[in-house]
Amino acid sequence: MLKNKIRVITYLRVGSKDQVTIFRKNEQLRELLEMHKDDWEIIDNSFDYGISGRKENRPGLNYVLEMCNKNQVDMVVTLTPAMLARDVLLYKDIYNSIRNSEVELYIDELKRNAPKPIVRFDAIPKNVCLALG
Repeated sequence: MLKNKIRVITYLRVGSKDQVTIFRKNEQLRELLEMHKDDWEIIDNSFDYGISGRKENRPGLNYVLEMCNKNQVDMVVTLTPAMLARDVLLYKDIYNSIRNSEVELYIDELKRNAPKPIVRFDAIPKNVCLALG
């Protein structure tokens, strides 16, 4: 039985036009996509190089949002929150625009550094015995 893959558009924004930085970010994205190749179908890649994350109007980002609004993707993948925006209110607007299109947002930095679950002992019934090792 064939598994439906998640339709993905990637987005990179690098504020400088430094070739080393651009290469490094592209390489990080390539590695991430390789890890998920069995689950994700890459519909397109979008980028903005040399454009500030404080700017609202960015051709690459506008394209991503258009793809979301047209229901052509299931998920937007980027490396860090700063790639979407360097301003908290602008980030919130972009995030809401993506989510209002019923599209998931995958930010690699947040997934990799997510806190580990904590056992809350006050939530365990008193009649349960725990063996900690």
